[in-house]
Amino acid sequence: MTKWISILVFLLLFNSACKQITETTIESTFDFPLSVGSTWTYATYDSVSLARDTVEVTIIGTTPLSNGAPATLWKYKYISRAETLVVARSSDTVVFSSYTHAPVFVFPLKVGNAWGRQYVDTFTVTSQRLISLPSQLGAIIAYTAFIVDQQSLLPNDFSHFQYWVVPKIGIVRQFQAKFITLELTRTNTSWILLSYSISE
Repeated sequence: MTKWISILVFLLLFNSACKQITETTIESTFDFPLSVGSTWTYATYDSVSLARDTVEVTIIGTTPLSNGAPATLWKYKYISRAETLVVARSSDTVVFSSYTHAPVFVFPLKVGNAWGRQYVDTFTVTSQRLISLPSQLGAIIAYTAFIVDQQSLLPNDFSHFQYWVVPKIGIVRQFQAKFITLELTRTNTSWILLSYSISE
């Protein structure tokens, strides 16, 4: 009996930590961190290969795009490898480049807003939820996250992504379900933020 009470209490606490917000009038401003020196550390898990990893993401510098517009360089350091991505801001839009299905966020984020890249991916802000995260000082704080769903439109590509975006902090949680039929590859990866430090 005590075991079932403990499970029930855990489920109630978990549900309240990820509670959906029913009011859809809240929207974000352009509060996506792009300052050099900002860092995020994520725990990742692939439920297909059962692989676990830790990823440290750091904005390491700036670089001009081919058209001369400024962009930032993001280093993704995994346990066994590292890669660098270019993240650019153009007016109200943040674009993660350098790989297929890169996320694109159009601000302000508001439930119901949608955008896309023709013949590639579509994005929709589907909801807002409260999520509990560790603060920079170690305390647990509840934040409002915007849930952005990304659906692939490429032939032979049945991929779906979900990003939890918190203003001023960035991506705090994400899910990647990729299935490429021509390559017969499948991954189901989840990321959850462990810590962060945002530069001013």
